[in-house]
Amino acid sequence: IYKELNLEQFFKDKNRNLKVSFNLNKIFSLLVYSRIMYPASKKETFEKIAALRINELREPLSEKGISLSYDSAALGAIAEKSFGKKGGARDLVRVIRKDIEDRVCELMVENADKKLEGIAVTAENGEIIVKPAFKTPELPEGNTEKND
Repeated sequence: IYKELNLEQFFKDKNRNLKVSFNLNKIFSLLVYSRIMYPASKKETFEKIAALRINELREPLSEKGISLSYDSAALGAIAEKSFGKKGGARDLVRVIRKDIEDRVCELMVENADKKLEGIAVTAENGEIIVKPAFKTPELPEGNTEKND
């Protein structure tokens, strides 16, 4: 923002006692704009946004009896993949859509005949991993045998 406001030239002119005119409203609008738009330049903010976006997936999945969980490694990997690109939060949404939503849909289609109980999102070595969890078949009531 320092360069956008041309503060270096302003201070040079001020030191030369030149008559300087500047638009105070523009300075305030740039400061407010940068405060609103650029806190997302921190990876922690991207992780928080990723958590909010993933939480939005929980309701439609719960309607189908599927739980969704994620860990901090997943949030870190999402933030890492989307941080520092031109699109900002749009890149984050694309990563979530491509690496999580698409994979969840694939799991649901691939396992339509099985009882998908939950989906866990994690990350290993910077790669986002979406794992299914299935309902375990119940043992018949008369079967109390334990396998050792």
